Amino acid sequence: IETGDILSIYVTPAKELSQEIVVKPDGTINMPLIGMIKAQGKTAGDLQEIIRRGLSIYVTRPKVAISMKSFNRRQVYITGEVIRPGAFEYKEKYRLFDLITSAGGLTQNAGTREVKVHRGEAQERKTLTVNLEEVMRSGDLSKDFVLEPGDIIEIPKEPKKVSIIGEIKSAGSYDWRENLYVLDLVSQAGGPTDVAKLSVVKVFRGIEPNRQTMEVDLKSIMAGRTQLDEKLQPGDIVYIPKKAIASNQWFVSSVMPWLSLVAMVMVIIAYR
Repeated sequence: IETGDILSIYVTPAKELSQEIVVKPDGTINMPLIGMIKAQGKTAGDLQEIIRRGLSIYVTRPKVAISMKSFNRRQVYITGEVIRPGAFEYKEKYRLFDLITSAGGLTQNAGTREVKVHRGEAQERKTLTVNLEEVMRSGDLSKDFVLEPGDIIEIPKEPKKVSIIGEIKSAGSYDWRENLYVLDLVSQAGGPTDVAKLSVVKVFRGIEPNRQTMEVDLKSIMAGRTQLDEKLQPGDIVYIPKKAIASNQWFVSSVMPWLSLVAMVMVIIAYR
C-alpha cells in the first residue's frame, strides 16, 4: 500500500463502518472507532488484521475485507470534514468549491482557513494551503482554487466557536452548532448575573471595518412577549451589558460588603 492508493474496506456485521478511503500523504488512514492507522508499506492482509483487531473491542467477531486499487490520475480525492469523502471524476476547470459540493458540503466542524491540497507523485509531492474563508468572505468565486487531476484535498477539523462576555456567569468561548440562538448560549453559559441589562443584548458579527452589530431584547424573549431571537453564526460575540442603575438587592449583596470592609480598615488605621 502506498500514499494516494484508494482502499475499499468492507466490515461485517457492522456494515456502517465500511467505506472507501484514501491513504493520506503521511501514509495513514482514519478508521472509525480506531482512529489513525499507518497503512503505507503494509499489505492488504496486514491492514485487514490490524483493523479487525481494533474493531473487535467494539464489534463482536468482525470480519474485514480490503480491496485495493491504484489512484486514478483522472480523479481527485477529498478527505476529512466533508459529508461524503471519496474519489470524484476530474472535470476540466474543476474548482475546490465544485469538489466540496460534489462531496455533499462541509461538516459543522470543518476548518476553512488551512485546507491542504496534496499534488504530485509521492516522491515529488508538494502540499499547498488554501484559505477558503477568504474566498467565501469576498464572494468572488473566480478566486477559487483550480484543481488538477490526482489532487488530494484534506479538509481539517476545526470546531467553530462563539463567545459571550459581560454580565454572564460563565463568560468565554463555546462550541457553535446549527440553530444556536442567543438565549441558548446564555443558558449554556450559566445565565445572566443579577445586574445584567437583558433588553439590549448585543451580537457582534464579522471583523472591522465590516463588523455588524445586532441588538436582541432578551428580556422580552424570556418573558414570552417576542420570539425575535438572533440565530448565531461561527465567530459571533454576544455582549451582555450592565444595568446603569443597579437594584437595591444588588447593592446590598454586592456593594455593602465592600463598604463594610473599607470602613473596618479605616477604623484599624485610626487606632494605630
